[in-house]
Amino acid sequence: AVRGRDSVFRYAEDGLAIVLSPTQRTDLDVLMQVVDRVQAAIAEGLPVEGRTIHVQSSVGVCAQSAAPEASGEALMTAADCALRIARRAGGGAARAFDPAMQDQVESDHRLAAQVADALRDGQIKPWFQPQIDAATGSLTGLEALARWHHPELGVLSPDQFLPAISAAGLTADLSDMILDQTLSSMADWDEDGLDVPCIGVNLSLDELSDPRLADRIAFQVDQHGLTPDRISIEILETVTLQDGAEAVVRNLHTLRRSGFRLELDDFGTGAASIAHIAQFGVHRIKIDRSFVHGLKEGKEQQRLVAAILGFANQLDIETLAEGVETSDERALLAEMGCGQLQGFGIARPMPRDDVSRWIRNHGRAHQQPLERMTIRGTA
Repeated sequence: AVRGRDSVFRYAEDGLAIVLSPTQRTDLDVLMQVVDRVQAAIAEGLPVEGRTIHVQSSVGVCAQSAAPEASGEALMTAADCALRIARRAGGGAARAFDPAMQDQVESDHRLAAQVADALRDGQIKPWFQPQIDAATGSLTGLEALARWHHPELGVLSPDQFLPAISAAGLTADLSDMILDQTLSSMADWDEDGLDVPCIGVNLSLDELSDPRLADRIAFQVDQHGLTPDRISIEILETVTLQDGAEAVVRNLHTLRRSGFRLELDDFGTGAASIAHIAQFGVHRIKIDRSFVHGLKEGKEQQRLVAAILGFANQLDIETLAEGVETSDERALLAEMGCGQLQGFGIARPMPRDDVSRWIRNHGRAHQQPLERMTIRGTA
């Protein structure tokens, strides 16, 4: 994928570095052409013990002219900085260096040093975003989303601190804490007479690779006096592509058999096959927000969403559209047959104490008095 005069060598524990020889024209377009060839070469199937393994690669790029200083060390440091940002994006992303990335990487380092104390001190908690029926507007569930109440930086969303959580090896601890507080909240809402049919919790590939995960979740749900059918396990499309990942497959099947709901998050951005969806018995797919934004004006988007809805209907799978922000999007999705909606146009994620108030207000707004009906006729 590279030219004979370019150099390829190992970099750090799990990476490669490619140093391109000087050329007359080395702008970003040229660099990205090389990146495309490299990622395509890495993505080709690798035969290992009779099986084919597919690997994704994240890439950080820096041209010599963009490096902070005119030195090889500065060039490598800048490319590594871009790589760290690309890894945060996931899914085989590529990023070109710009100076603002240094601030992001330095922030990651600071957060990594603070995240263990934040978990212990209860600074990280679940917030909840409502999901509603597209036709009736009634509440169908909530999604639990981690938020860090940082004493200096304010409220941080997961994309700002999950890299620090992962680097500190605390992904499982975060998941356990979010699940425990989510289940506790659900039990309290039940006691208060508030109807929360289902709550979705997100699980990463690392968590699903834990052979004890399914048993641990089932135990926590039982401890809070809840039933598995009210808990939805949200997984990314890429998780369902892990052929041969025995622990992942076992966990998903065990959770499904135990009565938990399974749903695919960010549907349409990955490459989940129909076979994988059917294999795990997915209950619901969440249409990614990128398909929803600008849906009213985007005819091509409308065709794509219609195709997804038709696909789900044929397989008898529920659908939920993420990122709904406008009344036009909401009305059009309902007209197209999307079952449920979630997004800022419905409600923003909110702390536990605000959820009760929102549910009561929303319930009053959607209460429709039954009309008295008189039927007259003759036998």
